[in-house]
Amino acid sequence: GVLWLVFIDTSNYYCLYKGADGRPYLYVRSGGVSYQAGPGTAPVMAVGTKYHLAIRGNGSTMNLLINGSPVGHDVPYVEPVGSLPANMCIGWNSQGNEPSNGLYDDLRISSRARTDEEIAAAYASGQSLPVDEWTTYLLRFDDNLNYGQGGYYISPEYDVSSVNKAARGKVYWQEDADGIQRIVYAKLDNQADWTQVTNGGLLPISAGDVLTNRKLQLKVKMLKVI
Repeated sequence: GVLWLVFIDTSNYYCLYKGADGRPYLYVRSGGVSYQAGPGTAPVMAVGTKYHLAIRGNGSTMNLLINGSPVGHDVPYVEPVGSLPANMCIGWNSQGNEPSNGLYDDLRISSRARTDEEIAAAYASGQSLPVDEWTTYLLRFDDNLNYGQGGYYISPEYDVSSVNKAARGKVYWQEDADGIQRIVYAKLDNQADWTQVTNGGLLPISAGDVLTNRKLQLKVKMLKVI
């Protein structure tokens, strides 16, 4: 049963599936060469039981973790060749066959390989997976057809030394009509926390602040719901 598949062509794809033995496997095919992580100590997946599955790859090694624990660890692999397809498959393969017949909860895709500790903590929390600065796609499966595409953009540090002493500062940005909700934060390099700001609103700078050798940085949280 195919749980998740990104199919480029018959020689290049990523696949998470339940094998004939009932255990999960991470399978990557690149240039016609196959690489596989699992099952190791993976349990036989039983009907009516919930499982937390996590896979990751950093371009050289790939990993499969189940319920927060590694079962196929640091397996060498090569990234598949070719452009990623427009669609991925969840619950069956690209031909609509090999259904997994399972119920899905959260699906999160990240822009970096999550650590063992992060994956274990996510499983132990028992909570929905959060959107953070490395989240590039998130499906909640919460009884509607919405999907979320989020993450953070963090700007370079802008030197504001030329201001010398602040009167007050405001920030403006152009709103794009693209359906993406944006939450904007700002901070100086000597401030520990980010402050949420509004379009046309004040920066986290007080009148009289000396800005010599100070740097300003912006962070934008994006969440697209369709």
